[in-house]
Amino acid sequence: MIKVCVDGTKILIVPTPPCLPFKLTDTVKGGAQSHLKAESKLVLLEKDFEEWTKNYKSDYISPPFVIPGKLEGNKIILAGVSTLTKVKNKPVVIQATIGTLMLKVASPAKIPPMPPPKPDPTPDPVPMYVMQVLITDTIQGTLKSL
Repeated sequence: MIKVCVDGTKILIVPTPPCLPFKLTDTVKGGAQSHLKAESKLVLLEKDFEEWTKNYKSDYISPPFVIPGKLEGNKIILAGVSTLTKVKNKPVVIQATIGTLMLKVASPAKIPPMPPPKPDPTPDPVPMYVMQVLITDTIQGTLKSL
């Protein structure tokens, strides 16, 4: 029996210093497929995580840039998806799956303005940050047979 992630799985975003996103937890919804279920819920595929990534947005700071900026999901690479259980040749996300999340800076965090001669805030020069994504909850189902 394999433990698979299902619709409503909660995840944790593990920041990579110095960047600190404000939104560190989230929920991944199913919808990439409608054929395979576990515990009466849709099983998650890589495509569900890709869709979640496209919609992820968070404010962030990155000391010394303490005026918050905005991050947007760019790409996710999942490791540890099922190599045996697939839906239409797309791998199923299992309990042990971890992800590498690339977040692009949509609006840079800033250093507060200094006294003259530098009155404008200084923007964060980093265009993209990389974080880890872990599956944190027990909303997983067990596939008994396909």
